[in-house]
Amino acid sequence: MTRLLLCVLALSAASACNSDAQEPMRQGRLALRSGESVGGMTECGVNLPSCPTHLSCVAFTLDGVSQARCVDPAVICTEVLSCTGGTSCAILESYPSRVVCSGTCKGDDCDESVSSSGP
Repeated sequence: MTRLLLCVLALSAASACNSDAQEPMRQGRLALRSGESVGGMTECGVNLPSCPTHLSCVAFTLDGVSQARCVDPAVICTEVLSCTGGTSCAILESYPSRVVCSGTCKGDDCDESVSSSGP
């Protein structure tokens, strides 16, 4: 009976330890949609000329390179960029606006989060 009790306690302790271990927050990556390019889009930013009236200055990171381009914000997430790992493309309002991937990323196409709320 004592041996059974020790086994149950050991299993309970192991289970409690594992419940505190959380997978680190991971972010989806921005990627160009098939056949799309940002090379022909005008660069923009604080010290650069303003974008034409129908376009907005939008910043994003592709393949680890941060850049800002004049784009139509209505189509940047639907026609130009997509997100990996089941995350969604979103635009943060600022100047320049910033395109990010929102949601919990699953799979191999995820990046570790820059910050963590853990100890």
